[in-house]
Amino acid sequence: MIFSQTLPHFFHRLTPEQGLSQAINSFVYKDSRGFVWISSIDGLNRFDGRTVKVYRPSSSNPHALGGNNIQSRFYETADGDLWFCTYEAIHRYRRRTDDFEVFQLQNENGDTITEGYYIFHRDPAEKLWIRLNGKLYLFDTRTRERVIKGRLEGVRCFVDTTATGHIRGVYSCFFGSQKGIRYYRLDTDGATTAAESFFTSNSPAKLPALSITDIRIENDTLVWLCGSEGLTAFNPRQRTCRQYSPVVERKPDFWAICAISDSVLVVSSTADGLWFFNKRLRKFVRQITHDPGNPHSLASVRCEELNLDNDGNLWISHWNTGLSFVNLQKQKFENIQIVTALPALGSRSPHLSGLVEDKKGRIWCSTEGAGICLFTPDGVPAADFSRRRDLPFAYFTHLFKDRSNTIWAVERRHLYRYYDAANRFKEISTSVDMSELCYIYETRQGRLLVGTYNGVFEVKTSARGNRSIAPAAGFEFLKNNMVNWIYEDSNTTLYLGVKATTLLVIVRDRLLKFPFGYIKAAYETPDGRTIWLATTRGLVKMDKNNFTYKLYDESNGLPNQFLYSVIPDAAGFLWLASNKGILRFNPDSAITRQYGAADGVWENEFFTNAWLRTSSGNIWLGNRDVLNVFRPEAMRDVRAVPKIQITNLKVNDLDWKDSIYIGERTALDFPFSNNTLSFDFVALEYSDPSNNRLKYKMEGYDDQWIELPPGPYGFARYARLPPGVYPFYVMAANSDGVWNPLPWELKIRIRTPFWQTWWFILLIAMAVTGGGYSIYKYRLAQIRKAFEFRQKAAESEMRALRSQMNPHFIFNSINSINAFILRNESKKASAYLTEFAHLIRQILDNSPHDTISLENEIEFLQSYLRVEAMRLENKLAWDIQVVDKVDTFETEIPSMILQPYVENAVWHGIAHKPEGGKITVSVGRGDSGVLLLTVEDNGVGRARARLLQAAKGKSHESKGLKITEERLALYDQKHGTKSSVTTMDLLDQNSNAAGTRVEVRIAR
Repeated sequence: MIFSQTLPHFFHRLTPEQGLSQAINSFVYKDSRGFVWISSIDGLNRFDGRTVKVYRPSSSNPHALGGNNIQSRFYETADGDLWFCTYEAIHRYRRRTDDFEVFQLQNENGDTITEGYYIFHRDPAEKLWIRLNGKLYLFDTRTRERVIKGRLEGVRCFVDTTATGHIRGVYSCFFGSQKGIRYYRLDTDGATTAAESFFTSNSPAKLPALSITDIRIENDTLVWLCGSEGLTAFNPRQRTCRQYSPVVERKPDFWAICAISDSVLVVSSTADGLWFFNKRLRKFVRQITHDPGNPHSLASVRCEELNLDNDGNLWISHWNTGLSFVNLQKQKFENIQIVTALPALGSRSPHLSGLVEDKKGRIWCSTEGAGICLFTPDGVPAADFSRRRDLPFAYFTHLFKDRSNTIWAVERRHLYRYYDAANRFKEISTSVDMSELCYIYETRQGRLLVGTYNGVFEVKTSARGNRSIAPAAGFEFLKNNMVNWIYEDSNTTLYLGVKATTLLVIVRDRLLKFPFGYIKAAYETPDGRTIWLATTRGLVKMDKNNFTYKLYDESNGLPNQFLYSVIPDAAGFLWLASNKGILRFNPDSAITRQYGAADGVWENEFFTNAWLRTSSGNIWLGNRDVLNVFRPEAMRDVRAVPKIQITNLKVNDLDWKDSIYIGERTALDFPFSNNTLSFDFVALEYSDPSNNRLKYKMEGYDDQWIELPPGPYGFARYARLPPGVYPFYVMAANSDGVWNPLPWELKIRIRTPFWQTWWFILLIAMAVTGGGYSIYKYRLAQIRKAFEFRQKAAESEMRALRSQMNPHFIFNSINSINAFILRNESKKASAYLTEFAHLIRQILDNSPHDTISLENEIEFLQSYLRVEAMRLENKLAWDIQVVDKVDTFETEIPSMILQPYVENAVWHGIAHKPEGGKITVSVGRGDSGVLLLTVEDNGVGRARARLLQAAKGKSHESKGLKITEERLALYDQKHGTKSSVTTMDLLDQNSNAAGTRVEVRIAR
């Protein structure tokens, strides 16, 4: 291959639209962490391959930039901090805190200098060399001390060192403000001596006057200078020079120099892009300029500063445009434009349609619309067969070389054979209608088959040696079918592409059909077992013995399945031209590697039949109007592996801030409340940052590595991490698939919450045990209390039942019935017995219930009083009243609670009164809504009743009343209420006993 034929590299661009603070960017530096720092006249930019972080001055932040205009290159110290200057001050970027320290120096009088700073060197002693107000200052970055070392003028300065690194002098230039350069020697104390000027109007040794913008010092006999007059090699010892300029109509206006290898310099031009200068040949060998139609060319023809980082990336500054950057080792494909061999094309872009190598090693190239051209093996145009009498037509679809090394050219309507001796093509005659021609192929039996839109035809040779085209025997079944591709394997099995949809396989007496789409190419493995087919549906691996196959497409690893070629290389890889670049397929692992524009692939889309592997091992693949040429075994990957940085951390989905920048942390410790973490991380490698790869894994959480799609940025989120230690690992690969050997690690600790600590668990266990025991004791007491309550309730109910079924009452009632019978008062006896039976039935019905409705209670009292009135032979009157709109149906009271008080009124009040008496029962509301039940009689009173009892020799204590009080207490205990019973003696006007009144208050 020849260098001059190769088309420009793939350039990435970085502009204000992509985040730069401003479009004038003179200085670029890639630091030890992998970030790229870019100066501007409006702040400092940090680039990570995808995003730009901008630093600017801030009046509210004492650790912000001290000025907008960056005026020097960047110098990194061993601790990773960066030193540079703005026009106003020296700056130190503090890596751990992601902020700045600002320093201003004092002159000899002790006055602070506030402008004019320019740092141009950092020596091994960590001292910065600064040109400031016409003097040389040395600033010690360790002690912050400054020393003045004499005069130093100029706009840009460059140190001149010996082979051992000792600084012997300083060159300075003036950027067009005045011509020439100055050289300041250093004395034994390191101070500058009187300057010597060169290339001024009165310079010694008749050196020409030059406007110098950049200086590159190689040694004490060779200094490269560039400026508006071109490139100059200067020998300081001999005071001689030699000037070089490319052979162009006008002399380029050079601006900066950069060495990209031991033998090649790149020189920027303010009007013509980049020029490459070979130092050994002492001539310019290549130019790269801006192409308005190519978004991946240089961003502008105006190129100023050049910066080469330690990974081989060249950064080009464009005034008012931004930056272009490229890795000069990234390009793996050489590109040859067809227009170099077919100059009559002008600006037209014909599609390439065929490639073939002849016996002399020359490469024949056919096109669809521009004829045929010829290249030497090195890619130099050798012949142009367009617009010739022997090739009157130009729309070719296929080129083919037969076993006799004869070249055949298929045009849409014509077939041509090339005669080498005569250096001309001759058309093959035909008398049949073939419609449109597609393909030509020679079988092992020597048959030349031609695929057409109307089936398969054959080139036949007469006895006199005349050739013509006729229908091919054995292929009659394909008449009226388009046959676009033909191939024969080592077993003489024929493969035909038909109708751009189907593969037909003719094997002995069988015909097999496969729906593979448009067949483009085939390759048979050396062992004769496998056929690989490039199709529009993917890559087919077919077993020749049984014709089973496996299809590789976008569902199982191919980035694109529309394929044009399948070409083996010496290492066993298969090279596939596709509609998404060039693919390298590993048949053993089925892993595909994709090559695109950054690798030098001119365009993604390729064309049918435009592929070739030459006898020397080079592979040629055709795009629209460009040949992509490469030698697989000579391809070299970019070896620089990405640096890895975490650029942001979110804790519980909020940005995390700390005194130490997250990118400088190796470990993090969080409380359990901060256990949702999100990481932004980046692969820092710039040969093609959009195709870098990342994978990550959190040990103890992820079972395997998680690989992300190509791109410079990564993101991972972990929600609600349990307590523990989690090493977070990240690995990165560059766009060539070269992985960094060791993962980057950030150790994360989520602290155990206090409620999961051993002492807290022990304390809780003790508390639970104690609490459980207390609950047990309390529950046991409650059960005992409930049992006692139920026992008391049962006993009380039983006593109440017994009291209401008082033997005396029953005995007296039976005696009354008997008396009625003896007196032959059967009706009274029957009525009494009926009432007595009804009363007993009510007692038995109500006694199982804790409460009954007030309505049932009143009905029960009515029955009881009727029985007692009949027994006392109507000496008893009664009245039951319900007042205050009390709902007797809904209101519940303890069952048969009033009967003992009514019974007392009958037996001890009314029964001792000869004329009889009356009992009044009233139901109403008392204070605070309390249910007030009143039993009032006009009997003899409690005092008279006690005297009468005593006279009979009886000391009566009412058990029924005591039981009733117990039942009310149990009722209150169960319902959380407070009831009461009040008994009052009633007196007449003379203070004599007039009866008794009992008030029962039941709280609701």
